[in-house]
Amino acid sequence: MVCGAFYHHGATEKHRECTKTSQLRTLAIGPHVDRARHEVLCSLLPAILFINHKVGPSMLLRISLVIVSLLSVCCHNNTPSATVWSTDKEPVMRRLPFLNQIEACWWVSGVATDNSKGAVPGPSSSFVRGYIKVNQAELSRLISSYKWTSLQNDEFQRVEPPKQYTVPPMSGRLMKSEQLMQSLVAITTFRNGIVVLAPDNNVMYFDLAED
Repeated sequence: MVCGAFYHHGATEKHRECTKTSQLRTLAIGPHVDRARHEVLCSLLPAILFINHKVGPSMLLRISLVIVSLLSVCCHNNTPSATVWSTDKEPVMRRLPFLNQIEACWWVSGVATDNSKGAVPGPSSSFVRGYIKVNQAELSRLISSYKWTSLQNDEFQRVEPPKQYTVPPMSGRLMKSEQLMQSLVAITTFRNGIVVLAPDNNVMYFDLAED
């Protein structure tokens, strides 16, 4: 009987260990956990089970929940948010009052943060950037209305639109206007950014931020 009881006790403990491993793996591969988090959690399973022998199942559960929470925050912060581009002309015309008319536009807007790692969020600002195609009459008006200076392609970085959009290339001559930017800042909430004109292709690129 003693041997039988000892065997039964050993089998029960083994079953408990297997059950804990199964539960932890289920936690690690649940629908709310991405692949990167899953791999990290699975790699931690041996250490978690070892800790269980030292601190008991109650403390193990608390430690496991803390690990999952921390991984949720880390993995969420490292995942870029999806951006959706728009071709709606009205918001662009409203935000860029120096334009009289446009033929087409491709743009995106969102909130830019300082990626602060502290408990208190850092300051943020909204941005809008994209491309505008204008006709020849509007292009001529813009060139004659503001003072423009030449710009090299490597003097600014632009965001490429999604591949499904056919946007005229920013090639050939490139020009920027400090006068236009000063005017824009004076009459809108934009505080910094750049507007680049590619007159050879009747296209303009803009990247603007506001507090």
